[in-house]
Amino acid sequence: MTPINHTNAVRRQFRATNKQTKYVFVALWVLLLVLGFLMFSDVLAVSVFTDDFETYTTGTDLGSQVNWYCNYSPDFQPIISENRAYSGIKSVENKYVNNAVRSFCERIGDLTPTGNQQVWFYISSGITGDIHFIPHSFIQLKFDEANNLIKYLDENTVWITLTTFNEWNEWVVFSVEWKLVGDHTEFRYSYNNGNFTEWLNPEILLNVNKVKIEWNTKAQTGLFYFDTIEATPENCSFQTCNFCYTEYSCFLSGCIWNSETETCESKPYGTCGIENYLRFCETQLECEALGGYWVADFCWEIEPPEITNWDIYYSEHSDFDTPTNLTTSLVNLTQPIMETAGGWLVSMENIFDTAEATQKGEQFGEAIPVARGYVSTINDFFGGFPISEAFIFFLIITLAIGVFRIVRNIILLVKPF
Repeated sequence: MTPINHTNAVRRQFRATNKQTKYVFVALWVLLLVLGFLMFSDVLAVSVFTDDFETYTTGTDLGSQVNWYCNYSPDFQPIISENRAYSGIKSVENKYVNNAVRSFCERIGDLTPTGNQQVWFYISSGITGDIHFIPHSFIQLKFDEANNLIKYLDENTVWITLTTFNEWNEWVVFSVEWKLVGDHTEFRYSYNNGNFTEWLNPEILLNVNKVKIEWNTKAQTGLFYFDTIEATPENCSFQTCNFCYTEYSCFLSGCIWNSETETCESKPYGTCGIENYLRFCETQLECEALGGYWVADFCWEIEPPEITNWDIYYSEHSDFDTPTNLTTSLVNLTQPIMETAGGWLVSMENIFDTAEATQKGEQFGEAIPVARGYVSTINDFFGGFPISEAFIFFLIITLAIGVFRIVRNIILLVKPF
């Protein structure tokens, strides 16, 4: 009878199990890539449509273009013009009307549950009336000439003043953003690249799939133009924190995420004096002007301890005339070490940028909030369902199974028969 080669059998079993384990890990990496794409697709700017009017024939009516529909007074025609443009050479020019007829042009695009949109306006002096930017009937940002104000519609359909308008005869941008949260849509506004408002919650689902420009201009002598309808640029960075739309992107850029308003705010890295950040002051003059203490080319927020020798320190703080031999021995042993360590610290301070080190240290300390940003972004994409927690649980179980199989087969491989 031919003896069974147990070693070869175990090796074949190990290779088969190892192959299965490889398939599991390949599937796991594919899932990671898919979830990563889904997560970052929520961060990237998504718009209903984009249009810069460059492909349309100059002098033609906007309403005659494919995908556009306009309703306006007979005395008015929104035409493709080369008189002025924000980008390229063309925009839509709106001439005066002689009555108070409300006119509009709109274009239907892709249904966008979560996205953002902006349009550039040029409003010349002499305009009488108002101009609206409307991605949805609940989402409206307007120029109100009566009081020279920029206003927005809140979740209760009440007009709220956002800011004053002083930008006559120059290009300004109206921006709105919306996101799907569970079974309803939240939205917010920004004017001319300023900070966004807080998120507004009408507690209803808004099907955002078109952009509408509406105006009610009366017998004015001026003109207004609009151009470059597009997604709000994703310029999330430390210099433009207000363009970070998620908790993850906000922390990754080094900004502060305000959980109450769900907006990204600036963080005072490297600014002398802001929030008592005196350590960023570079000169003795500005340090002491803000109440700091300038010692060894560094601005201290509190008065630093004075470094003295052991004999002076002992005579000032001890109730005895002389230290014991044990105390003196300990001092003699530790003082060279402390002096060497102090020299190292001074050298490192001279070599490294302490302000940059502080910034990197604070960013490193925000690893947990960054991870929470990942979790929040993924969960929001799936309508609040805890998909990220389920994925982490799956990851742990998969790794545990993989490790168990590898260990089991190693034991079988080396175990004597």
